[in-house]
Amino acid sequence: MSTGNSTAWDWVPLKSLLVEVKEPVEVLDDHVYDLVSVRRRNGGVFHREALPGRKILTKKLNRAYPNTFLIARMQVVHGACAVVSERFRNSYISDSYLSYKPKPELHLGFMDWLSRTPLMYDHFLKSSHGVIIEKMTFDEDEWLRKKIPLPPLPEQKKIAEILSSVDDLIEKTERLIAKLKELKKAMLQELLTKGIGHTKFKDSPVGRIPEEWVCQKIEEVCDEITVGIVIRPTRYYTESGVPLLRSLNVTESGLDLTDVKFMSATDNETEKKSQLRAGDVVTVRTGRPGVSCAIPDTPLGFNCVDLIISRPSTAIIPAYLALWMNSDFGKGHVDQRQGGLAQQHFNVGEMKEMLIALPHKGEQHQIVDCATGANSRIQAQERKLGAFTNLKSALMQDLLTGKVRVKV
Repeated sequence: MSTGNSTAWDWVPLKSLLVEVKEPVEVLDDHVYDLVSVRRRNGGVFHREALPGRKILTKKLNRAYPNTFLIARMQVVHGACAVVSERFRNSYISDSYLSYKPKPELHLGFMDWLSRTPLMYDHFLKSSHGVIIEKMTFDEDEWLRKKIPLPPLPEQKKIAEILSSVDDLIEKTERLIAKLKELKKAMLQELLTKGIGHTKFKDSPVGRIPEEWVCQKIEEVCDEITVGIVIRPTRYYTESGVPLLRSLNVTESGLDLTDVKFMSATDNETEKKSQLRAGDVVTVRTGRPGVSCAIPDTPLGFNCVDLIISRPSTAIIPAYLALWMNSDFGKGHVDQRQGGLAQQHFNVGEMKEMLIALPHKGEQHQIVDCATGANSRIQAQERKLGAFTNLKSALMQDLLTGKVRVKV
């Protein structure tokens, strides 16, 4: 690779690079049509549904051609455009889609990547007209008059190959993360019902558990369960001071402090009831009810807004309580209390009544250690995913603008 810029490339109008392809089909009542659509934000082509002709209200269908560039007229300002792959060869699109075949001087893969750039989004927006963005009309002719930077064909191919290889790494890492999460879920299901090394079991209100375990209400294993600041918490917000935790700061993996508010030390003293200590467990009340994590030891300490605060007794370790809350058992209890309400909410009374299967503290530590190991493996892959995603963004910026030139 070498440094450069897109001014060294030709700026070519799209109409000289693309040819519209359109093959209308007669919609027959008894024929089944595989209909495809395009997701927003360059999410790709997907199979929407298969319908017999008699159930298709709009009788204007066209054949979807593999290796063409497909645009959804009504959604293109949201990035609803994609390349049609071979697996959609026998599919159909409505007449609201535009389909283009690249001329020999344009590589389809390069066009696909270019369609994800701010330049192309700007072209789509400026070629669409209307007041309400969801109802804007796409002017195909105006868009085709827009110009794009066009490197030589071999360089287009190389750029597409490089970006696609990074995309493959991202997809593989995403699949691995999903698999690791499935394995963790299965492992926790086993550990929280059968424990470690047990051979005798008994029935309990939460299902079969080892004979040595007990089933108790959470209020019975906590010294205190209360709630954080709920009345006009924004009046306490300051630029610095004591971290003031909100729901978005609580994740199953621990605290996320990337977007944290603060309160003054004076206000923190005033609101002692919601002060957090190391070893407390905080639980989300609204939005993602039940999500919990333990509070670490920090010099400044924490206060909190609208979180349930549980102060475990000596009978239970904080990480085990958080683990139970985040398990299928905890989530199931919370879901039962929601009753299908649109605004999900979880309160202190429900927290106190929740049941927990409790091993002795030594086994609690063992179970938490297993979960911590699984979390570490997932987090390692998530860091890789973040690095690959950042690499992809940087490469798109460099390669698709000509800032960095590739040697072919």
